[in-house]
Amino acid sequence: MKVIFLDIDGVLNSNEYFERTKDNKLSRIELDIKCLKILKEVIDETKAYIVVTSSWRLLKGFENTKKYLKEFGIDIHDVTKSIYGNRGKEIREYLNNHNIDKFVILDDEIFPDFNELKNYLVKTSFYNGGLKEEHKNMLIKKLR
Repeated sequence: MKVIFLDIDGVLNSNEYFERTKDNKLSRIELDIKCLKILKEVIDETKAYIVVTSSWRLLKGFENTKKYLKEFGIDIHDVTKSIYGNRGKEIREYLNNHNIDKFVILDDEIFPDFNELKNYLVKTSFYNGGLKEEHKNMLIKKLR
């Protein structure tokens, strides 16, 4: 099984997105369609499953987020267990308890406990558009 460990803020949205949509009161959810399309292309190309590491998984409205992602053909396979501030530990625990062949971490942060996991990180930027076309090839290459 191939897995994308997915953060949301700084990956599926960005400062640029919020600036662009700040006057749009109709926005149902704070996710950038451009970023969602790129993620969907990666999933289609690699057949990877999404495991959410984002703190969004702990919010009351996460079910709405899952439904919204599903509208774009993006299914949430699972979430990591919350070990506050220790995203690396959360991912390691998930890897130890599941049969994962290949994985990537899609995040805009490098957590202090990532250590060897940095080799699997595709880093986006909240202040530079989140998930972009340039990240797509890196993700696909790491999952092949």
